[in-house]
Amino acid sequence: YLSQVSFRGGNGLVGIGQNSLGQLILAATANDPAQGDFVAVVTATGASTSTWTIAARQGQPVLNGPSGSQIGTLATPTTTLSAPAVDRLGNVYFVATWKPTLTPLATGLFRAVNTPSGYRLELLLTTGQTITGANSTRPYTISSLTLTDSDSLASGAFPDRLEELAEAA
Repeated sequence: YLSQVSFRGGNGLVGIGQNSLGQLILAATANDPAQGDFVAVVTATGASTSTWTIAARQGQPVLNGPSGSQIGTLATPTTTLSAPAVDRLGNVYFVATWKPTLTPLATGLFRAVNTPSGYRLELLLTTGQTITGANSTRPYTISSLTLTDSDSLASGAFPDRLEELAEAA
C-alpha cells in the first residue's frame, strides 16, 4: 500500500483474525481518490459468501471508551492510516492521524470495535499522553507514534511500536 511491502516479522499489509463466531476477518487499508484512506474489512460468513464493511474512514467519530463520548474525529481531509491488525473478537487496531475536539491534530492508536451495528472507534493512546507503567509505576509520555516515512506508510508503524510501548509499561 503506497509503495512498500513490509517484511518485518508480524507487520504486514493485511490484518487477519476472527470474530466471536469464529468467522475469518481480513482487514486492509485502502484509498479512494474522492474519499481518502479507509480500513476495509471482509468477514467470511460461509464457504463462498462474505460481507464487506468499513472499520475506519475520514471524519469518523472517535470515542473515549467502549460506550464513551465523542472526543474528536479521524482527521479530515488528509487522514493517514497504518496497516491494520485484527484480534480474536474481530476488532481492528491501527495508527492514524486524528483531530481532537479541543487540541491540534495528533497521531493516535485506535481500536475499531466490532459491534452488531458496525464498527465504533475508540482511542487507546495518543501523542502527548502520559501513562503509568503497570509494573514500574513510572510515568511514560507518548512522544510519537510513527506513521509515515519519506514517501509512504512507515514499515514499522504498526505493530512494532506497540511492542516497544508494552515493554516500557
